[in-house]
Amino acid sequence: MKQFYIKHLLALLLLLCSTMANAYDFISDGIYYTRISETEVSVTYGTTPYSGKLIIPESVTNSSETGVSYTVTAIGEQAFANSTGLTSITIPKTITIVNNGSFNGCTGLTEVVIEDSTEPLYLGYHSWGTAPRSGYGLFYDCPLESVHQGRTVTYYESYQGGYSPFAYKSTIKSFTYGKDVTAINYCALYRCDGIETLTIPDKVERIAQEAFSGCSGLKGELIIPNSVESIGIWAFKDCSNLTGIILSNSITRIEESTFDGCLSLESLVIPEGVTFIGGFAFNHCESLKSMRIASSVTQIANCAFDYCTSLKHLYFADSEETLTLGSGHNGSHFTRGAFDFSPLESIYLGRNITHPTNAEPFYNKSQITELTIGESVTGLPYRCFTNCAGITTITIPSSITEIGEDAFY
Repeated sequence: MKQFYIKHLLALLLLLCSTMANAYDFISDGIYYTRISETEVSVTYGTTPYSGKLIIPESVTNSSETGVSYTVTAIGEQAFANSTGLTSITIPKTITIVNNGSFNGCTGLTEVVIEDSTEPLYLGYHSWGTAPRSGYGLFYDCPLESVHQGRTVTYYESYQGGYSPFAYKSTIKSFTYGKDVTAINYCALYRCDGIETLTIPDKVERIAQEAFSGCSGLKGELIIPNSVESIGIWAFKDCSNLTGIILSNSITRIEESTFDGCLSLESLVIPEGVTFIGGFAFNHCESLKSMRIASSVTQIANCAFDYCTSLKHLYFADSEETLTLGSGHNGSHFTRGAFDFSPLESIYLGRNITHPTNAEPFYNKSQITELTIGESVTGLPYRCFTNCAGITTITIPSSITEIGEDAFY
């Protein structure tokens, strides 16, 4: 009886090994496929690793099934794993999911083309077996140089880079978005510091948190099209070589640290419609020389303009609404003025402002020589311009009815 069970166990193991060795149902033009329905197949692995430039077709026929055609809708787990000779992959618009670990060990893959489509594509993550490799995206092992993303991609998201398929890929030199992309998701190109130019398509509605954070290779001017309605926190943090940004006129908020560390940013216009500028939004934008605060802005949070060490000209557009200014930071406490690190020389104040006690926005700004107050201003708060000893020209309109204690002390 014991020999009977051993014999059958060995037979079962042989069958299992045979099944694993032939995980595909058929092969066509060098690509292995598994049927997932009567009309659909998934790309899978076979007996020979993939190599060279591979273009996955939208549909395929099995030579042993006359008149039967299958739509290629998925890339299976481990499909291209350890295909070290694979150099380029084109993913057609019919594919809706690329499963986990499908590009593990593809150490020669330098080009990815995701064909244009209005349908989103889900991309899995790098894995050890069936378990996710924490923080490793789908193409973690691949020295990608060129990527075309022709559709919106989604993936599992987690803290700092998470499972974003292209995060940390400093080898990428060319990255293009297709015209049908509608969202740029969390950490999309996080720390992809080899990309120098980028065009955001005019169908994009959302740029998520940290989407381009650490893209220090981006140069010149970046245009964010008017289709974009929201930009997440830290979205362009440490894009240290961008010199100009044209913002969408559809956004209403500039979130926390959105442009923090954009050291080379020289020009940026805050569009009308923006109501809120978040904390550290322009922290360390050390090349900004002038800033116009739109009339729609009603709140500027703490440290929004900390360490803007070249900011000399500040223009607060006329408005009947009061603007609330936050504090600056002295390294341990929020006790400095909002523009404490800026060598301001001229200010146009076109509206009433308020600020926290002991965080006067223009305290001790001795470099200010010109101050113009607009007709919409009715009062100046406590210690607003204390110790601004360099002011040589000031215009106070007849609309002023109240000047706070020590406003010009």
